[in-house]
Amino acid sequence: MALGFISKSSYPTQVDVGYGYYMELLRGSFFQEEWEEYNFVKRCKMHDLATQVGGTTYALLKANKECNGDIDGSTRHVSFDCHLDSLQQIRIARSPASKIRTVILPRQSSKITQGRSCDQSVCDEVFSSHKSARVLDLYNFGIKVVPRCVGKLKHLRLLTLGCNEDIKALPDCITMLYNLQTFILYGCKNLQTLPRNMERLVNLVNLDTEDCKSLTHMPQGFNKLTKLQFLTHFVLKSTYSGGDQIGWYSEVENAEYDKNLPLYLKNVDYEETLEGLQPHQNLRGLSLEYYEGVRFSSWLPSLANLEYLEILNNRSCQYLPPFNQFLSLKLLKIVKVVGLEYISENSSSSCTTIPLPSLEAIYFESLPNLKGWYWREDEEGGQADHSSSTSTISFPRLSEFIVYGCPRLTFLPLSPHLKSLTVGKNNWKPFQQAIMANIGISSLSSSSSLSFSNLTDLGLYEIEDLQCLPEWFQNLTSIQVLVLARCHNLKCLFPGIQHFVSSLQELRICACNELEMYDSDDFPWNAFENLRVLLLKELSEMVNLPEGLKHVKSLQYLKVHYCENLIGIPDWIRSLKSLNELSIDGCPNLTSLPEGISQLTSLQELKITYCSEILLRKCRRGKGED
Repeated sequence: MALGFISKSSYPTQVDVGYGYYMELLRGSFFQEEWEEYNFVKRCKMHDLATQVGGTTYALLKANKECNGDIDGSTRHVSFDCHLDSLQQIRIARSPASKIRTVILPRQSSKITQGRSCDQSVCDEVFSSHKSARVLDLYNFGIKVVPRCVGKLKHLRLLTLGCNEDIKALPDCITMLYNLQTFILYGCKNLQTLPRNMERLVNLVNLDTEDCKSLTHMPQGFNKLTKLQFLTHFVLKSTYSGGDQIGWYSEVENAEYDKNLPLYLKNVDYEETLEGLQPHQNLRGLSLEYYEGVRFSSWLPSLANLEYLEILNNRSCQYLPPFNQFLSLKLLKIVKVVGLEYISENSSSSCTTIPLPSLEAIYFESLPNLKGWYWREDEEGGQADHSSSTSTISFPRLSEFIVYGCPRLTFLPLSPHLKSLTVGKNNWKPFQQAIMANIGISSLSSSSSLSFSNLTDLGLYEIEDLQCLPEWFQNLTSIQVLVLARCHNLKCLFPGIQHFVSSLQELRICACNELEMYDSDDFPWNAFENLRVLLLKELSEMVNLPEGLKHVKSLQYLKVHYCENLIGIPDWIRSLKSLNELSIDGCPNLTSLPEGISQLTSLQELKITYCSEILLRKCRRGKGED
């Protein structure tokens, strides 16, 4: 979009058209990344091919000041595979005709540039040398002061200054970039103010101010940014109570695209301010953070087109507004709403279902007082038992439910399409009661579709009172991925795992040191017929791999991480004929590998990191003993 490859369009917008192009290329396998662990992209094959085909149009400047192609008058796109430390590097990268369209720095980690700032002369040279640039990406560059000459980059469409933590203010001349479409300030933690006259950026589509923790307010003039589609945070002055500045949200009725509205409210008159923030009725996303009011605004139920709703960091409210009107809602995310006891204060005893026909994901985190979905009174005006009634709430499209840090919760939504369930830092007993209630309802209605028969992913994290997988796991017949992490009192996987052990494809066990895995009679290793991925992590009691593991002939990926007392890999590992990758990380007492590894004919990748120097020396390519 920044380089003009996407034609202008009113609806769908350029963003929609560009996304469509991207998805079309993705479906055609255009992007063929090679991934490392932790989701870092190691290399992109298609990028390498495109660079080769592009010839001198694209140039990559490396740390040794050599480029992957000659820079001449045809060069339009330059990327620096190094930290810019000298003017000479920039001059080498400058095209003789000064027609560079793209200047990109690789996204360096903060560890690399920590404590190192860009020399101001280098910074000035970058901005003054590329007056024809459409894209200028200076992410984590170490900039302290943005030079005033930035205002001369009249053709600029995309400007990235993210993670330049020393920047405190931006020059007002930035508003002279009339063609600017995307402005990224993510992670500029000391940035206090945005430029005045922001309304001059009439083509601005995306403004990313996330994690700009020192930002005090948004400047006047936002009501004229009618093309703005994406705004990460909207910060109000403590003196505002709704009205002039924030009335922009109800004025952009002729905007090209329905807006997402993130609100960051802090030190304001919360309820009055929120009431004055009535957005356009076509709003699709609302994220409300640090709202300390007890009641929500009267306009909230009017947002009939809302697709996602996030309420984060609130200490005061006990109930949320009725959700019956949100027929398009797909995601409901509630985090750290400390006083919340029920999702809705609907007191109708006849209300047995919540009509959210489009809801696909529920995310509850750090809600210490949450008990159920809605509150109701008994016949005498007291609080009724909600455990049975709330269990009947059904969401026809719900596929993902994440509940973390909700110890009093006795509610679990019913859904015939639930595929992913994550439970973390909860008490197991009330949660199990909710499960049993759901199973009872399913049996009474003769509907097996409500008994978790489609659940494929199950994650259990930090559940202290969980000692074994219960019998009702027999209903989880389609589980393919099971994660057990920091359940410190978990001793065995029986009797529950026996019902889905044959369908399990991925098993991750982390810091469950009481779990008995070494006696094959108690741990059914030989029953894992389709297990492909196994991660054993932070198991301080594990000295050797469980012997029963040799029966898992289907295993393709074995990862042993941070098992500090592991001293040996047994020679029977040769029996894992399907093993494609073996990863050993953070095992300092492991000093050698068995000869049997040489007989793993399917092994393509062996990773050994942060282990003993003895082991690393033995495994050195061409020289090591192992």
